[in-house]
Amino acid sequence: MRRGSFRLSPMDIELSTERVALIGVNGSGKTTLMRSMLGLLRHSGTLMVGDAACAHLPPERTGFVPQDVDFPLLLTVQECVGMAADLKGLPDVDRSEAVTRVLTAVDLIDERHVRASRLSGGQQRRLACAQAFVHDPQILLMDEPTAGLDPIQRERLRGILQDLPKDRLVLVTTHILEDVAEWAERFLVLSEGEITHDVQRDELGDPGQRLGALNDLLALVPSR
Repeated sequence: MRRGSFRLSPMDIELSTERVALIGVNGSGKTTLMRSMLGLLRHSGTLMVGDAACAHLPPERTGFVPQDVDFPLLLTVQECVGMAADLKGLPDVDRSEAVTRVLTAVDLIDERHVRASRLSGGQQRRLACAQAFVHDPQILLMDEPTAGLDPIQRERLRGILQDLPKDRLVLVTTHILEDVAEWAERFLVLSEGEITHDVQRDELGDPGQRLGALNDLLALVPSR
């Protein structure tokens, strides 16, 4: 898999119903890998979803929160989520209830009639989460969801992560280890396009030791 002059190394990863953190320094290939899985970048690999071989993850079963979010200038918060529901093929009979459900979950129900372009950066990131959640996907990918946020907004996003159902695959890329140290069940370390470590949470010691253990893992990874 290649993005510009950057290439991901061949990799064989099996993901199941679990909470996975894909961690690495900036430029390690986290976004490239995620976008390749989504079919936004061409690649030579094959994804197996259940017993089916796919070029990319099936959109109807997948939600995605990009690192950089943007919304039409004139649409309200509610309209943005409704548009996402339409794009994901949610039946009209379920649409209103689903929009209300996810806006409540991300604490934006009181802002539903506000134009999305007028929201703060943290609110816009939560709106992107609502768009990704609206069709109740079984696969959820989130690219650096807390990057660039102030401590209060980061804590809100961490709460959203914690409240996600555990009966699905959630893959989060991040270089902010504090946000996933206690949330993730599995940690994949990416360096220069290659998975260097695949570690279960229990292998990192007691809760008080996990953040330090993750930092130690990254310290072993060469910087570009």
